[in-house]
Amino acid sequence: MILDFYEYWNFVKTKYPILEYRQLMALLSTKCAGDIEMVVQSFQCLVCSIVNKYLGNAKRYGVLPLELVSAGNLGLRKAIEAFNCGKGKDFFPFSEGYIKSYIECEY
Repeated sequence: MILDFYEYWNFVKTKYPILEYRQLMALLSTKCAGDIEMVVQSFQCLVCSIVNKYLGNAKRYGVLPLELVSAGNLGLRKAIEAFNCGKGKDFFPFSEGYIKSYIECEY
């Protein structure tokens, strides 16, 4: 069981693959459960890097870093649901906004 945020982040870096753009768009276009899980896993490094920026405030407010990761994952799932591949937008900045907003709501 992982209890430390940095231990989790290192685990994520070694365990989950980074998807190429074509693979990502193919997975986002189908939006079936297995594909969503693969996208969530591949974006864990992004979630952790965003949470890392909020760690100072998290300690001040008494919020655990892994709670922020959970909130970020919720935001990522909402971004996957809301994303439309046909509009030609890039998913990375689109998801980043959702992740940040859900992390900020955790305070």
